Amino acid sequence: MSSDFKFDSATSAARIVLEFVCKGASGCGVPGVESAANLLLGVVQQVKKVKENDSACKGLIDEISALSSTLKSTLEVIAPHSTSESASSARLGSSEELSVRINDLLVDLERVAKRAGGLKKSGRMRKWLLSSPNAELLGELALNVSKARERFAFRGQISIEMLILDVRAKLEREAEEARLARVREAEEARLARENEARERERVRQDQEWSDLLARLPHADASYSSNAQSRHHRPLEGTRVDLLNDLDKWATRDAAAEDHFPFYVLTGGAGTGKSTIAFEVAHRARERGHLGASFFFTRGAGDLSTTELIFPTLAWQLLSTVPALRTAATPILTSHLQRDRLQNLDIQAEDLYVGLLSLLAHDFPPLIIVIDAVDECTSSAQDLVRRVLFLMMDGLPRISCSVRVFITSRPEVHIEDALTSLTFQSMMQRFRLHEIPEAIVDADIEAYLSAALARFPPPAQSALFKAHSDIVIKLTAL
Repeated sequence: MSSDFKFDSATSAARIVLEFVCKGASGCGVPGVESAANLLLGVVQQVKKVKENDSACKGLIDEISALSSTLKSTLEVIAPHSTSESASSARLGSSEELSVRINDLLVDLERVAKRAGGLKKSGRMRKWLLSSPNAELLGELALNVSKARERFAFRGQISIEMLILDVRAKLEREAEEARLARVREAEEARLARENEARERERVRQDQEWSDLLARLPHADASYSSNAQSRHHRPLEGTRVDLLNDLDKWATRDAAAEDHFPFYVLTGGAGTGKSTIAFEVAHRARERGHLGASFFFTRGAGDLSTTELIFPTLAWQLLSTVPALRTAATPILTSHLQRDRLQNLDIQAEDLYVGLLSLLAHDFPPLIIVIDAVDECTSSAQDLVRRVLFLMMDGLPRISCSVRVFITSRPEVHIEDALTSLTFQSMMQRFRLHEIPEAIVDADIEAYLSAALARFPPPAQSALFKAHSDIVIKLTAL
């Protein structure tokens, strides 16, 4: 095989590799690779013009081929797959170390290309070829290309392949972190949309519920309402035994033999029934067990009639017991569709028994406090008896534990109802006038002492100086 053929084959092989690199480097994301290949192609073209010195030319072409192979393997590491990794490959150009290597290579190759421009086509005489000035330049160019390749491929004992792989690994980690961040952002956005949708639905349901509840007629009759501001808690240290007994009644296990769900407290005018009812409601509320309360007031419109007692109790229950809300909608809707204000029996069935039966049997005890049923108008006496009967009669049909506390004067129509057989097995009674006189006197003394303590100090001194036993005397009245 002739030396010319070998030279041409080597030149063609180098050109093919460089053209491949040029094509592959276009758009690889690492600026400079394509330029390096083009510079080498230019040098190859210059060398092809100089065929006078096979050995020197072949040496340069071999070095160019070696650098071309390095560029080709570099390109294969940069973009080993299809264009699906183009974004990742493009980011390799942001590597400072890789950019420095390629820029230094371009500087070296630009010098080589510039020097290659000095190659001259010599004569045909073989003996002169050996001493041609091109031989020295070709050797210099080969050495420079070799050094350029070494610096590019193994700078700092780190191969270009390892550098690119390290950079690629870093970029892939960053890409994965970015992907995970996008996934998190997408998930957060999805959750935010779902939360917003749930919040809109909650607001819509709240509004529908508020609108439905607003249609239920009710009186301002709860123990804490402004209409009951004249009532207050008992003075500390008074009614201690009675209140302790009421605490036991309110919290006793419903399965206990001595448990009675209906508690009636009776007493004459001014004996403190409303104060005790207020305290029972207050303590039940503190325990989270107050279902509802209705304080009757003589001559106060809706507070002196039984017309709104069941709707009012239901309105309070629906407002304070979240467990009733969703389940109660059908009952409340059905009740209001028939009529806004219906007779006591229907009210009790829907708004008392029906409503409370929605709660589970193990739901915490609910206390209902009804004060001063005797203060209903005289025309409502029969209706008062009916209310008491409906409340008592409904208790066995309610699945959860409900306890009803009622206060009243011992009026004839109320006593008649309470002494009927219906009430005897489920009712616990307490008559305030049966409290021992000593306990009553002690409570009165405590009340008077507290009242006198509110007097201005000069007035107190003058009063007690003139009447040192005034508390005892007032108690005895």
